[in-house]
Amino acid sequence: MTYSVKVRCIFPDCGRDHVVKVPLEGLMRWRSGGGLIQHEMPELSIDQRELLISNMCPSHTDWSEDDDE
Repeated sequence: MTYSVKVRCIFPDCGRDHVVKVPLEGLMRWRSGGGLIQHEMPELSIDQRELLISNMCPSHTDWSEDDDE
């Protein structure tokens, strides 16, 4: 069963609402401290997981693997 989680970006220049569809059981385990988000909901992208953790949308994160600095 999937559940839609509505998350508002914390950055004032964005402030958009985002909806992430997540597996309900994984969400419940993660929120109750049952494990790491990537283990409880591996089907989510890095951006989706970061949005759930920090309320930062992808336009405010930099996940470039080429960035060595």
